[in-house]
Amino acid sequence: MSQAPIDARKLYQFASAYNSFGFQLLSQLTENNPNTNISLSPFSITIALVMLYNGARGDTKQKIEQVLGLEGLSLEDINTANQSLLSKLKEIVREVDWEYWVDSTQIEAEPDKLTSANSVWVKPGISLDKEFVRGLKTFYESEVAHLDFDSPEAATIINRWVAEKTKNKITKLVSEETLRDSVLILLNALYFMGIWSYPFDESKTENRTFTLSDESAILHPTMAKYMVDLDYLKTENFQAVQLPYEDESSGLYIFLPNASSSFEEFQTLLTFNNWQNWMSQFCRCSVNIFLPKLKLECRQLLNDSFSNLGLEDLFTNNANLSGIGAGSLKVSQLVHKVAIEVNEKGTEAAAVTEFEMIAFGVVESIDLIIDRPFFYAIYDRRAQTILFMGYVLNPASH
Repeated sequence: MSQAPIDARKLYQFASAYNSFGFQLLSQLTENNPNTNISLSPFSITIALVMLYNGARGDTKQKIEQVLGLEGLSLEDINTANQSLLSKLKEIVREVDWEYWVDSTQIEAEPDKLTSANSVWVKPGISLDKEFVRGLKTFYESEVAHLDFDSPEAATIINRWVAEKTKNKITKLVSEETLRDSVLILLNALYFMGIWSYPFDESKTENRTFTLSDESAILHPTMAKYMVDLDYLKTENFQAVQLPYEDESSGLYIFLPNASSSFEEFQTLLTFNNWQNWMSQFCRCSVNIFLPKLKLECRQLLNDSFSNLGLEDLFTNNANLSGIGAGSLKVSQLVHKVAIEVNEKGTEAAAVTEFEMIAFGVVESIDLIIDRPFFYAIYDRRAQTILFMGYVLNPASH
């Protein structure tokens, strides 16, 4: 069912709320994992959480509204905004010519540019509320299917779905053991591919020194691009640059803290308010950019982080998810997995978020050498949405 277009200002309010949630979640993950690479997709996590919100009632519903900044909005408004936001993101990348990427990477068929896929898997014999199913199918184009979680094939079926939706960037999310007590699985899979507006020359890629947080050094393949006009920002704390994708709307933002300060000091600056201010301060400069090639994979169990943000009820017998219609449910595991690859041609990234539920009761060329830990974000300016974000402490760590 097609919905009336939502006001642009309201749409950006939703995007801002979700971006803010992403920074809060990143801060929590940093506390729990201080010395590791962190990658997450605020968009994927939020879409999955709002799908769950469709079945939340009482205090559980209210707490999700508070955490996501959705107080005072109707469920119809929230669902329509998410539908419009995803449509806008897809429209922005639809016009790009992907033949260059396909030819250069030997991909057999032209890939999608931005794909968000949703699914709900429910144990046989369990009936879902008709309005819950209608909302997920109408606004999120979600698949809904029964699956015997006790079957040895159940994990294979779900992992095959994940692999298909992420173009094989993520091939394993669940195991036979993790599904054993499940009643319902809710999934969002996000896939993104962006080709650089200014591709790197592979012949200029060479091993360069990357200094880790403990001051030890490694050699890592590093791409180079000289005298290219890029959006650039320099403050007393960091340098930042935006590497645009071919659609000119989205780009990879790299924030490199000053060598004179610690990465931990920079992390304290990473708030949504600061992010908004920084986005308005970039200016076009000629830059010599040296960027490590990346192939990262990150799996996070988000139970503790969500609990610390005020959503602890989701994981206890206090959870009220009665709108799902499958009896008394609580979330047993909230799993988020991200895979991202950055090379000379562009960026390919994927994320999967899983809610697993059980029953219970600027004048000259600037040298920007990314040779120490940094923050990154894949951000779309027109939709004002952060698709992926994270820290790279060690580019060689997969």
